[in-house]
Amino acid sequence: TNRELFLQHVGQTSEAPLCLDIRKATGSRLIDADGKSYIDLIGGISVCNTGHRHPRVIEAIQQQLNDYLHIMVYGE
Repeated sequence: TNRELFLQHVGQTSEAPLCLDIRKATGSRLIDADGKSYIDLIGGISVCNTGHRHPRVIEAIQQQLNDYLHIMVYGE
């Protein structure tokens, strides 16, 4: 499965990873496939200060998508 393939190539933090099947994240909460909620005490890259799906971050991303998604940075 994709999960097994992923686990073969990820740097494990313990010999017995929890392998939580997280399906959604909002604020400081992670929600698994069974609807169980966990507090995200790790924070992760890009969510440490604002939490998951902060409305102002989502708004800024949407605005950037509306302006332009990508520009060429090489050449003139």
